[in-house]
Amino acid sequence: MIVLENRYGKPYYKAYHDATNNWITTKWIGFVPTNEAVKGVEATLKLIEETGCQNLLSDNSQIKGAWSELNEWMESNWYEPAKKFGLKKHATVLSSDIFSKISHENFEKGQKGEQITMQSFDKISTAEQWLRNS
Repeated sequence: MIVLENRYGKPYYKAYHDATNNWITTKWIGFVPTNEAVKGVEATLKLIEETGCQNLLSDNSQIKGAWSELNEWMESNWYEPAKKFGLKKHATVLSSDIFSKISHENFEKGQKGEQITMQSFDKISTAEQWLRNS
C-alpha cells in the first residue's frame, strides 16, 4: 500500500492493487493542494504501469475543495500514459463537497471521446459492481 502524507503527517492519499478484483483503489482524504495531488496521481500511474491493471477505483468520498488545476495537469500529463499502460475503466466515488463534485464533472466533460471509460458514483459498492460487470 502507498500512503502519502501532508506536511502535518496526515494521510491524504492511499493506493493499492486489489489483486482479487484486479483493480487499483485510490482513496483521497481532506483538502489536497495541487502539488500533493500530483504526487498521488503520479503514484497511481506508477501502479498502473507496474501491474498492467485495466481498472481504477478512485474513492473521492472524503475529498474537499476544487481540483481545477489538477484537472488541467491530468489532461496534459496523466491520461495518455495511463492509456498506454492499459487503463480502460475509471470509476470515481464522488465527494458530497460541492466544489469537489463540480471539479470532477468538469474533468469528465474534458475527457469525452477518450479511450478510458469513466463513470461516477455516490457509493463505493456501486462503483465496484460497475467495474466487475462492465
